[in-house]
Amino acid sequence: MSKIFEMWINNSEKIISAKEIPNAEKVYFETNEKFIKVLDLLVERGYRIG
Repeated sequence: MSKIFEMWINNSEKIISAKEIPNAEKVYFETNEKFIKVLDLLVERGYRIG
């Protein structure tokens, strides 16, 4: 059984979350490596984890 990694991304307020947040889109990743890569990229672009 494969694990799916997910995050919520609010682009207008530049917030990333593991839990549902207002005005955010839920994004799924098939591997932990892809999840971490996108997370790092967003943080580099000024997103904060909330």
